[in-house]
Amino acid sequence: MRSTNHACVLGLILMIAGCGDNRGPGLIVQTRVANQTIAAGDRVDARCTVLEANGNPALDDKGNAVTDSTDFAITYEATDSFARDSDDQVIAARAGNAVVRCSAPSLGLVDANPVNLTIVAGPPARVVTELESPVAVAGQPVGATCLAFDAFDNPVTGASQALAMSPLANGVETTADSVTATLTGSYQVSCVISGAADVTADFLVVVPALPSTLVAVVSPERQLYAIDDQVTFVAEAHDQFGNRIDDVAMSYGSSPSVPEPSEAQFRFTQDGTYTLSATVMSPTQDARPLTTTHTALVSSAGPAITCMRADAPSTPSDAYMLQAAPSTINVPVRISSTFSVQSVMINGTPATLNPTTGNYQAAVPVGFGMTFVDVVATDQFGKENSTTCTVLAAQTFTPETANLAGAIGMRLDPNAIGDAQPTGLNSINDILHTVLSSTQLRGLVDGGLRAANPISSGDCGVFACSPNVNYNANTIAWDTPSNTLALVPGGLQAHVTLPNVRLSVNACGTTCCIGGSTVTVRATTISATIAFSLALQGGVLRAALASSPSVTVGSVSLDGSGFCGFLVNLLQSFFTDTVSNAVHNALTSFINSSVAPLLDQLVSSLDINTLGKSFSVPRLDGTGAIPLQFGLAFSSFDITTARALLGIGTKFTAGTVAQNRPSLGIPGRTAAPLLDPPTTTAAAPVGLALYEGVLNQVLHGLWRGGFFQANLQLAGATATIDAELPPVAAINGNQAQLMLGGILGTIKIPGFIDTPIPIEFGGLANASVTLSGNALNFGSLTLSKLFVSFQASLTQAQRSAMEGFLTQILQTVLVDAITGGLPAFPIPTFALPASAAGFGLPAGAQLGIFQPTLSTSGPHYVLTGAFGVRN
Repeated sequence: MRSTNHACVLGLILMIAGCGDNRGPGLIVQTRVANQTIAAGDRVDARCTVLEANGNPALDDKGNAVTDSTDFAITYEATDSFARDSDDQVIAARAGNAVVRCSAPSLGLVDANPVNLTIVAGPPARVVTELESPVAVAGQPVGATCLAFDAFDNPVTGASQALAMSPLANGVETTADSVTATLTGSYQVSCVISGAADVTADFLVVVPALPSTLVAVVSPERQLYAIDDQVTFVAEAHDQFGNRIDDVAMSYGSSPSVPEPSEAQFRFTQDGTYTLSATVMSPTQDARPLTTTHTALVSSAGPAITCMRADAPSTPSDAYMLQAAPSTINVPVRISSTFSVQSVMINGTPATLNPTTGNYQAAVPVGFGMTFVDVVATDQFGKENSTTCTVLAAQTFTPETANLAGAIGMRLDPNAIGDAQPTGLNSINDILHTVLSSTQLRGLVDGGLRAANPISSGDCGVFACSPNVNYNANTIAWDTPSNTLALVPGGLQAHVTLPNVRLSVNACGTTCCIGGSTVTVRATTISATIAFSLALQGGVLRAALASSPSVTVGSVSLDGSGFCGFLVNLLQSFFTDTVSNAVHNALTSFINSSVAPLLDQLVSSLDINTLGKSFSVPRLDGTGAIPLQFGLAFSSFDITTARALLGIGTKFTAGTVAQNRPSLGIPGRTAAPLLDPPTTTAAAPVGLALYEGVLNQVLHGLWRGGFFQANLQLAGATATIDAELPPVAAINGNQAQLMLGGILGTIKIPGFIDTPIPIEFGGLANASVTLSGNALNFGSLTLSKLFVSFQASLTQAQRSAMEGFLTQILQTVLVDAITGGLPAFPIPTFALPASAAGFGLPAGAQLGIFQPTLSTSGPHYVLTGAFGVRN
């Protein structure tokens, strides 16, 4: 454009004398925009033109468009309705009405008919979740409202919404406007609106419903009690969903009656069989009466051995949990005898009397899992009794109501994000390539270019020097796009290249400028860099467009030769400016409306597809099944240029609580279970790590649900079992070590033991582990150690028969528990959303690891494999 002084002189001449026959007596300035209704975030793309009063382009005395030599000023009213993007271009910001007005100060012109813009809200970018109530009773729905806003805080209405809850568990249900949970605890509730990855969640506390079941245990729990022993009958009520209820009124009793030092406490005064009872007095579900009983045996023959807790030497317990690292500890026992105690042996070592506590004790090494302590006491007449104390030790315990954070680790290497060959569906980049190769993007660019016409508002004919130039609709095209997708801290970065971009324009011929009816314009490339954020929001993995795409144009050329410099410069400027803007706007719109929502729906669909929210494990005695409830919560997410690592927390709980023995929780060997799975080759860019604690969650859930309480029959022999402690599993090289102890029971073997005898037993076993499909198979189970204590006097033949029978019981119990309790390796997968079908992608297809290889790494099972569609 010309300088201001020159333009003023020109304007004065034009106003006084006109500029030829094709010009009117006065000039006006006109404001033009591509669309008068635009969304917040879109570029306004305003242009100014100088026209004669009759509407024709104003020309100077040389036949050139006055527009080309005029400095314009554009005002935007009201100012807070607009903003600027990263390229310093004016964009719409606040929804409502606004005005765009051109002026030409050098000509003294102001557009008297400015453009009235209607700015509507852009796509959702932020959403606020609001619950009707912060507290709900288990099983009762709570209403929720989603307030959506675009990137400029304009309210967005009409967006399709859903609700998500974290942690996920059986009994969690969501609709578009309500949430329900059956398990007590604190939940994070978040609105899910496609593309709105900035989520403000709300929190819901779920409290128990009315009592529905009642369980109880005698504490301390022993096979036999002595006269003057004092016990507490600990009763626990649960609602219909298995939630513990603390605020319950109880009444207690015993038959025959014994002294009650305080409520729920009883003291035995003589040998015999006692039935202790508890009854719920509070309101119950459906007004059902709730009562539970327990039988206690009292016998004082011979030295009575009481196992005491190592961490609380005054507290008796035959089987207990202890938080301790592998070490040597003093194990205490208390001996009660009518006559003098001659000797006490603990694991074959003479025990010493601690005068402070009154306990006998000896040093015993303990490691992770079960330690069995054999105690033998003899009185002065040689009368001998023995028992086994069981200690379940671990460095750390996770509460059974909490998620085990990082129990599953999922690693995606760069080749799972953006492989070098965009064929098939074996990376996220393959999905992006398919979407960007669709016709939708070309249509958006074409629409933007049509709105830009005319490219040049010149004229045609003998007296014209600047040609009239227009874009020919539907001629924009490019060769197959290429794109890369890379991990960057905080998200993903895509680079898209549209090669050999071409279009045609219609340019008339003039005296000063050789044009031609159709001119093909080419750019070697148009490239764009697009950044996506990737983060955990409201317990869900979310993706969003992080910033406006950056667009660059390669070298521009015209087909043929002989075109005047004006046309060459005009079309090169058109490509680097108008076409670049059209591609930028189309890419931004396309990514906002199609790519980002699809990517967001893809990553937020991540789920454990190999496990349902609940499943059942058949009982050992065939009398039904134990329901297990599975829940998960995404616990961490970290991205580097080398990998994306997702930590997933798991929780397995019993659907029905069958016993209320105290528990420290799920035993573990480390307080930080998350493992970054090792991946070594481009062909295996996905790694999954499963912490052994998941197995122990399953075993603990089965234990709490009564799986290890059963009446068993094997080859004519019968036994009852009742485990005081949950079993423990530990990965040991390529084997799994399984430990089960503190089992109270009775045993009867016809021909050997005809009268049932009470026993307490446990054992250690080893099993090989293989992967078949998604299932972990535990085979070749061998019992390495068996521990038994009982009060009866048995012959060697009876002992051998009993040990053989107990070995069969342990093998059956452990195999059934571990294989039935974990039906499959929990494999996280992404699901292609329904919108993918519009781009020729298989909607609903599950993307994740396939052709995996199983190995171990310390206390973890590790799968490494390829990434793609799982069959």
